[in-house]
Amino acid sequence: MRQKIDFNVAAALLEQKKKEKSDGGGGGGVDKRWARMPDTGELKVRFLPPYEGDPVPGMVIHKHYNLPKHDKIPGNITCFKTWGLDCPICSVIEEYKDRTNLDDFSGTSAYFNVLVLESKEHNPALPYILQTSGYTYEWLLQQVLNSEVGDITDVEDGANVTFVRKKKKGAFERIISRRSSPIADSTEKIDNILGEMYDMKKIWRNPDDNYFNIAEELAKKLREIIEDRLIRLGSNAAGTDKAVREVQEAKRRQEPDDRKASREDDDEARRIREEKELQALHAQKALKLEEEEERKKKEETPSSRRRNVRDEELKEEPKKEVEVKKTKNAPDCYGKEHNAVERKCQICQFEFDCDRASK
Repeated sequence: MRQKIDFNVAAALLEQKKKEKSDGGGGGGVDKRWARMPDTGELKVRFLPPYEGDPVPGMVIHKHYNLPKHDKIPGNITCFKTWGLDCPICSVIEEYKDRTNLDDFSGTSAYFNVLVLESKEHNPALPYILQTSGYTYEWLLQQVLNSEVGDITDVEDGANVTFVRKKKKGAFERIISRRSSPIADSTEKIDNILGEMYDMKKIWRNPDDNYFNIAEELAKKLREIIEDRLIRLGSNAAGTDKAVREVQEAKRRQEPDDRKASREDDDEARRIREEKELQALHAQKALKLEEEEERKKKEETPSSRRRNVRDEELKEEPKKEVEVKKTKNAPDCYGKEHNAVERKCQICQFEFDCDRASK
């Protein structure tokens, strides 16, 4: 007898799967309604109260960015700090945080159940998940604890909030309405809205062992990314940093033998190539000097060469002293200090007896 499908059981199983996906008003399912902050302009919302069992509204989610993609995780991995657990990725960041800036690997966002008001794209009677900065979570708690403002998430006496962004990627201004109002005009509608709220804990469920193993794999890859970044910084001023040298040395020690041998061969080939380039540079400089000397020789004229030769000869010839012949009865100073024109001694005025003596 052939086995047939029990359609009643199949229908029950299908309903169960649908319920699992939509449990908590859609929280954890694929059909979630999102509200996005505008690049510029305004967004008017009403923050809804805490989900059943939660002490405060919203949930802070820590994420890690710019990591290699993992085939088992769509998008960015959630940091384990979200659930108050130790995170292997954060441990790597903590280890290297004093050596380089690692802010681009982590971030924080806050998610809230809100009603989006005065918008053609959103239904004002249905909750949406609004993603905001982590600071908005802190800001909302400050307003709730402020006695002059009060609980703006209260379904009866709360207040609307308008986010205003004047320029793209600029900061948001948060404006609280001065007039309190209920979220709907009847108790039934209020209950319907609260019944459609999302359970954030179902969307970001506690991680299992498989998720932790994935985080450890990404932590190992993050370590490689950071060490490669430090090594690239080694060509700059950071190259003198002891931490950079330690990373470089550690990576060399971890290299397989064949890869290390290949790298050493590359280093030796590079050294030989640099030596040959230096020798070629010196030979080129010597050749240029020889060519410059030849050019100077060709530019010299015969007369200039003779003049240069004569100047060199004159430099080498010693100066000859003029010997003056002393005449009879001449004083001792005769011939030492003389006036060649008047042929007289400049000291005693004794006259020379001939032209030869005056010379």
